[in-house]
Amino acid sequence: MGNVVSFPELGIEIAVERVAFTLFGAEFYWYGILIALGAVLAVLFAFSKFDEFGLDQDRVVDVIMIGTVSAIIGSRLYYVIFSAPGEFSTFGEILDIRKGGVAFYGAIIGAFVSAAIACKLRGVRIRPALDLAAIGFLIGQGIGRWGNFINQEAFGANTSLPWGMTGSSIFNYLNYNRLRLEAQGMTVDPLMPVHPTFLYESLWCLAGFALLALYIKRRRFDGEIFLMYLAWNGAGRSVIEGLRTDSLYWGSVRISQILAIIWVVCAALAIIILRKHIAEKRKDDPEFEIPYGHTEQCREDMAELSRQRQEKAEKKSVRGGVFGKLGSKENETVDDEELDEGLSDEPDDDADEPAEVDGDEELSDEISENKNDDEISEVSGNEELSDEPADDVDESAEADDDKRPEEESDADDERQDAE
Repeated sequence: MGNVVSFPELGIEIAVERVAFTLFGAEFYWYGILIALGAVLAVLFAFSKFDEFGLDQDRVVDVIMIGTVSAIIGSRLYYVIFSAPGEFSTFGEILDIRKGGVAFYGAIIGAFVSAAIACKLRGVRIRPALDLAAIGFLIGQGIGRWGNFINQEAFGANTSLPWGMTGSSIFNYLNYNRLRLEAQGMTVDPLMPVHPTFLYESLWCLAGFALLALYIKRRRFDGEIFLMYLAWNGAGRSVIEGLRTDSLYWGSVRISQILAIIWVVCAALAIIILRKHIAEKRKDDPEFEIPYGHTEQCREDMAELSRQRQEKAEKKSVRGGVFGKLGSKENETVDDEELDEGLSDEPDDDADEPAEVDGDEELSDEISENKNDDEISEVSGNEELSDEPADDVDESAEADDDKRPEEESDADDERQDAE
């Protein structure tokens, strides 16, 4: 039976179970499933916007795969590095992320650094790719944070707000860590409701996704959306992180909160400076730093890439056809050889009559020789006739006609004498 999370002021109680299902003895947790769902939705959104950002689908898929794996590794490494001493006793526990224990900023650093390298290797424009990846990250965060709700983690300190929540796992955590939290300057009461900070961050990220998705066609330069993402996420994180009871500390400083503030300041300054610089340049060159997906160069590049792929496909098809014909000829040769072998293996019914066969062969040879001689003589005779003039042929024909009555009359006289 799962634990029950309740919202006392709202009169809501929800039973949660960390394990989604068991397969071949292995337990699969809702936390991992929700993170995977967020990643899938982010990729699907990216596929729908490749043309808008001037990105090639085949090449960007490679970048996405590398970035996704690097995000998982980075998030876990970040958490392990800054976790409390003794939290992980074995290497297997470090690798097991099904129960949680990942850090958002580790995922960001791992994903964007590896994706930038992958873009360089695959010939993908980095800034448009970062813009699209940033929007996708907001989808992943918005969905993935509900894994914290299932695990009853990533919640805040006590609150009297109507949406304050409580549960058995929340009570046990606060009761066990009360002294540590007091040393960090946070007084908690395990019996009181707490801030559902997972919900705050989920709603903040989904709102950011909606705003940036609407801003795509209005962006002024490549990389602007990525900077906006850093500013938006950092602004929410700097406040929400201050409410949480499970922050990673460096001394007495919340690491994620400091990073969030730094990102907000740097991203906001970068946007202001770049916009001013680009506005000045566009006075002389209206096309300066136009988003790549909106340029004529992008259309030409995509057309050229399509042409190259078409030529490659045609060459592959031709090679396949040639090899196919060669293969069919080989098969025909093999079939002929098998047929000859089969015929040679059959018994020869005429083997017992060699003399008759030899005689027939000699007779057929003589007939063919005689026939050939006759044909040769006929041909030579015809050639001699054909060499005579046509007038001679007509005169001989008339002479024959004159002789025929005389020959007929002589034949009649001879018959009468005989009678």
